[in-house]
Parts: sequence; structure tokens; C-alpha cells
Amino acid sequence: MIPTIDFTVDDLFKVPYLETFFNGVEPEQSSDLLLMNKFFPKKFVDESDIVTLHGMGYTGRTPAVSKSAEVPVLTLPPYYVKDYQFGYWGEGAKLDKETLQRAEAAKNPVFATQGLIDRYLSGMAYRNNKVFEWTSAQTLWAGAYTIAANGVNYTYSDGIPAHYRLDMTDGGFAATYWTPAAIWSTIATSKPLNDILQMIRYAGTLGLSCEEIIMSPSVATLIETSADVIGWLKANPQSAREEITAEYAIQVIAKLKALTVTVDPRTHTERAIVMADASASATVIQVDDIANFATNDWVVVKQGISQARRKVSGTSTDGYKKYVTLTVTPGFALTAGKAVIDIGVPYCPANKVAFRTTKQGCAGWMILPDNIRAEDPMEAKIHIWSKFVNKEPNYWREIGNYFKGGVINRERGNYLIIQVQA
Repeated sequence: MIPTIDFTVDDLFKVPYLETFFNGVEPEQSSDLLLMNKFFPKKFVDESDIVTLHGMGYTGRTPAVSKSAEVPVLTLPPYYVKDYQFGYWGEGAKLDKETLQRAEAAKNPVFATQGLIDRYLSGMAYRNNKVFEWTSAQTLWAGAYTIAANGVNYTYSDGIPAHYRLDMTDGGFAATYWTPAAIWSTIATSKPLNDILQMIRYAGTLGLSCEEIIMSPSVATLIETSADVIGWLKANPQSAREEITAEYAIQVIAKLKALTVTVDPRTHTERAIVMADASASATVIQVDDIANFATNDWVVVKQGISQARRKVSGTSTDGYKKYVTLTVTPGFALTAGKAVIDIGVPYCPANKVAFRTTKQGCAGWMILPDNIRAEDPMEAKIHIWSKFVNKEPNYWREIGNYFKGGVINRERGNYLIIQVQA
């Protein structure tokens, strides 16, 4: 930790210190950025490298030339050039007059002010990480993410070919790829081990070698409870003994193929704001957004310090109004604009499996050069700023962060996806 004794209160708000604190106060744990680190590692791209981001799908081999001849000029048709959509991300915090006065009146104002930095910058760093991981998850599993808020409206598509995303529920799947015994939710007859083996072999036909399989706990449970896996464990008692100490049977079986299986249980919190007052006995709650809610989801209803964990029985709309219906009343009154309903949305879906290959260098979460003041150089980084504003009789301190970038998937990417149930 930086020795606070060497700093005055105002020194703590200077940008070099803020950048040091911002980058260190919320370390990036591997679990926080699991999908980004595995599929779209963060890269700070220099201005001179931007042109190279337009991957042109190189094919063929360098031609032979005679010693005295000029080398052939490589020309590529324009359809090879990809157009990438980079987003702009940022937010600020305002430390108002009253907040600063409380800090400055503390017995040790340096520590008090540092506490403010901890509170705001750690929150910003945490929310940045959620941008990195959420966009990575959306790109991986859905092939795209859409941003529609704060005057921004665009969709980024990863450009991965359709034959890199297979769907066992598609009626034409068997004719094109292989004949699955059943979708994985039909545990009595499904054969997930064979489907995984077929997917690995299919990757080989694309020139790819699989090294890791990523799935949600619900998908891992479908595998573990299938008759296919239960029969395999009965026939292999040594592996069955190993399975007792493993989290999931598939992790034991995968070792035989030198594969790693990652079961990702993480969720990210999405929030709906209550739009109309509701009594303590109400079960139908009007909210601003129902996109993240589904029947049987568990949610947390919050009003001030009151919280209640409840199950969703369904959603509905009435014109522009949107409603969430709970199985049990929250037990306390809800106030429009103050009460919220939080739900944990899994990063990994309940119906898909990702196969990460050994291919490297074709994808990343790129942070591009930009600046926050006209006189600043263009730099690829997360920009931090601090500004003191005095408008008599009030004053405040502003702290914020801003960066430009997004997911880039060049060529055909380094992963395959298969949907195993509806």
C-alpha cells in the first residue's frame, strides 16, 4: 500500500495517484474475468497497430519467386476486411461539499479521504470488470452483444461462421454432422460423452485442437445424471472412485482425453426498478424491465434495509407496462423508484457447451488509443480524471474513468459452441 503519510488530502486526488490506486484497489481475480481471460484476453493496442486489427482472413502460402524477380503484390478482395464497432465506456463520481466537509473534519483527513477513493474507485474498477466479462460472455455464447442505453445503440457481432456454432435441436443437424441419441435433457437416452467426442473430432476437421470444455453447473449435472455416464462409471470403478472427490463426473472422464473441464457457476446481478407502489401483500410488481426474469428464477426484492428472497412465477405486459409475478409476497411495502428486484444471471447458459481450442492470437478485448482532453496524447489505457469545481457557495470533487474498446474476433476465432438442449 502507498504510505499515506507522504500525501496531503489534495495529493490523493491527483491523477497519477488515482491511476495507481485504481489499478491496485480491485485486483483482477481469474474468477472475475474467467471468460475474458480464456477467450478474449485484454490487450492495450497502440495507434500503429490499429490497422492490423482488421484481420483479412489470410489464406494460401507465400509463393516462390526467382532470385532476380520482384515479389508478387498480395491483393485481397474488399469483403475480407471486417468493420469493428468499438464502444466508449466511462462513468464518474461526484464528492459533494457535504461529503468533503465530513472527510476534512475527521481526526485524520488523509485516511478519511483515502476511504472515499477506496469507495468510489473500487466500485468503478469492479464495474469495468463486469463490462469486460459481460461482453465476453455475450460474444462467446450468443455471438453478439447489444448496447442500447444513454444514447448508445449498436450491436457487435463476432463474425464466427455458422458452422462453428452447432445446434443439436436443429432438425437438420443429423444430416450435416452426426446423429445424437437425444438432446441432453433426455437423460435416460442421451449420450453426452459421444456428443463431446464427436465435437472434438469435428473440431479436427476444421484444423482445430480442443483443450478445454466450459459449461454451466446445470449442463454438467445433465451429463452426470445421464444413463450414458452412469453406465460408464459402473464399467470403470477406478474412475468412479475418483469421481467421489471430483466436483463433477465429466471432469474425471475428460482427463482420459487430456482435456480440462471448467464448470462455471458465476452469476452477474441485473436489476429491475419498481415502477409503481406495491403493498406488503402484493405479488404482482410493476418494473422497468422483465428481460432477465423467467419462471422459477430466484430474485431478491429490496427496499431500504428490507430484503426478501422470492421465486418468480411469471412475467407479463400490459401495453408499455411490465410486471413480475412472485410466488410469495415480499412482506413489506414497495415504493416506486426506491424498491428494486435483483436477479443473478449466469455467465454460462443452461443449454450450451463451449470448446476452447489451442489456437492463439485471434481474439481479444482491445482497449484502443483515446484521450479525455484535447491536449492529451492518444493513449490506449483506462483514463482516470480528477477535477475540483468551485461554484460559490458550493464546491465538489469529480472522479471518473473512461476508455474505448471492445471485443475483437479475427479470422474464425478459437472456440466452438454446441447447443445441447432447447
